[in-house]
Amino acid sequence: MLLVTAAAFGSCCIGLAVRETRGTNLTAEEANHRMRLVGPYCCVPEGATNVDLFASYNGTTISFDMPFSDFAGYCVARGWHLRKIDPMWPESTHDIDYKPLTITNGYYYRNKSDSGLGFDVFYDMSTRRGWIHYSRR
Repeated sequence: MLLVTAAAFGSCCIGLAVRETRGTNLTAEEANHRMRLVGPYCCVPEGATNVDLFASYNGTTISFDMPFSDFAGYCVARGWHLRKIDPMWPESTHDIDYKPLTITNGYYYRNKSDSGLGFDVFYDMSTRRGWIHYSRR
């Protein structure tokens, strides 16, 4: 689903902006194409499969299947230093429909500011699935 807004002056279209996009079971290439229409803030790692995404001007949530070694390499290339999740203190996140998820066996990285701007990244070793959340707020 794409929500599109066009600005017009007289009969001439002077701009096109996609407000949000979402998709399920996408390839990394399909998901990245959709996100480029919204903004260049996030991208799905090459090799990711079964990609679910919701992206808007204010934020993005992506989940995907990927081997941990590839996920870790993607994070290192972006300066995201993953930390092991302590099973006594599991990490909570959500999917694209805001269904809560709890991860007890995996890794995480958080760099959101107090205002909410930044990235949260999670990987569940049990499901071999990663999540990337980006917020502009």
